[in-house]
Amino acid sequence: MAESEVSYMQEISAASFTHRGRRLINEDYSGIYEFPENRVRARRLAIVADGMGGHNAGEVASRTAVETIATELADCVLSLQSPVDLASVVTEAFRTASEAIFAKASSEPSCRGMGTTTSVVLILADKALVANVGDSRIYHLTGEGIEQLSEDHTALSSAMKAGYMTDEEIANFPYKHAITRSLGEESAPEVSIRTIDHFFDSSFIICSDGLTDVINEKEIYEQVTGNPDLQIAVDNLGRLAYQSGSEDNITVVGLEIGTLRRNENPLIAEGVYPLTKGGGEQKRGKTSAAALALILVLLLLAVISTGLIYYFGFSEHLYSDRLSGNGAVLNETSQ
Repeated sequence: MAESEVSYMQEISAASFTHRGRRLINEDYSGIYEFPENRVRARRLAIVADGMGGHNAGEVASRTAVETIATELADCVLSLQSPVDLASVVTEAFRTASEAIFAKASSEPSCRGMGTTTSVVLILADKALVANVGDSRIYHLTGEGIEQLSEDHTALSSAMKAGYMTDEEIANFPYKHAITRSLGEESAPEVSIRTIDHFFDSSFIICSDGLTDVINEKEIYEQVTGNPDLQIAVDNLGRLAYQSGSEDNITVVGLEIGTLRRNENPLIAEGVYPLTKGGGEQKRGKTSAAALALILVLLLLAVISTGLIYYFGFSEHLYSDRLSGNGAVLNETSQ
């Protein structure tokens, strides 16, 4: 049986996690799409976008990118006769999305200057296409290890390519998060794209930098291969990123073709707490509010207790004064 037939028969599992983290809003946006039957045998599409811009503009940019690329690819895939031109189709979908974002930014003052990173994994019967602009990453995980497939379009990446940098210089680089390519620029940016021919029984992880800022490749690999279920692994990665201090929105999308070979030492998710809807900061805020309320109740009880003690003590003193003949004076004073 040909490899393409094996791939086409293998089940594709999908999982996703997104959270606003410690930000006020979530400017990440993602989508997972399944294609109807088509001639090029495209099967599944996953997209992650990390928006940037003032107000809610980043959220607008990321959503525009995901929805535009998904629509463009759906239309093109259904009309293609051969997968030969798929790379150019994906590139064109990125260009169309970039133009749509730029047009909206130019016409709406609240969206001025917005842009977004975007990373795509397109699964076909016999190959996978991965493409990206910006620093939202794509990883490929097999039984042998993990490989970053995307290219970081950042000032740090450019500086590292230009010459040797020490670990200390990399750690202290002042423009680590400066993006050198994004969708929404006046001229459509160059898209990094590559094809993966052997991906049976493997996984793809697509994520925003809210994850990769604090979680390294080894931890990603351990979570995916150490959990029997892809959704559990993706959820754990997102939660661990938050627990590790990520300051950004966190989005993780996983695709698994067949069943990735799991290791013999499965992870136990101890210490990975679930995040509440609305965010861990909100959860901590509720806890603080409850503690404050308890303190206020205790203070109120203390005041009441003190008042009661004073009242009964005063009454007892008044009764004693009356018995000793001083009650007339007290009564005049009280009148």
